[in-house]
Amino acid sequence: MVFPLNAAGAGLALETIFPAAQAGAEKNATYECGVESVGEAHVQFQSQYYLYCVIFLIFDVEAIFLVPFAVAFTGLPVGAFILHPGFPPAAD
Repeated sequence: MVFPLNAAGAGLALETIFPAAQAGAEKNATYECGVESVGEAHVQFQSQYYLYCVIFLIFDVEAIFLVPFAVAFTGLPVGAFILHPGFPPAAD
């Protein structure tokens, strides 16, 4: 119980000794690089782009799971899942 209070007290003491820099016009600007922005920053995208993104994510995640599965089971004959009712095979 004492440690959190000591840490909070130390933080307050350091804040009074080393105050944060005051925000000015440059600090409150949208971009701090010094270049003034021109026009509206809001750009409206078409909804089809979101559909492309969702489809890409679905197939990307599917590939993440299917590629290791395919690599692990390359030695199985065609139809191994149907012919062998004891699937998965027992570990040796």
